[in-house]
Amino acid sequence: MTKFWKTMVTVEILSDGDEPPAFGSLEQVQYAITFGDCSGEVSTSTEELTGPEMAQALVRQGSDPRFLGLDPTGNEVGY
Repeated sequence: MTKFWKTMVTVEILSDGDEPPAFGSLEQVQYAITFGDCSGEVSTSTEELTGPEMAQALVRQGSDPRFLGLDPTGNEVGY
């Protein structure tokens, strides 16, 4: 049976100025922290999901559970 994982990546950004920084991509976030005028810290957390939990998570993201070989109820159907 396949294992399914949910990994959350959180980036805390500290900056100054009249307006908060705006980012259009993770690449822009990385650049602002590494070369720009922002301080940043990255943290991650990971949890194992069941097939039904993964199917629901994929649907919440607007993805199809078949992307990971699941039917809508989380049963493995293969690729």
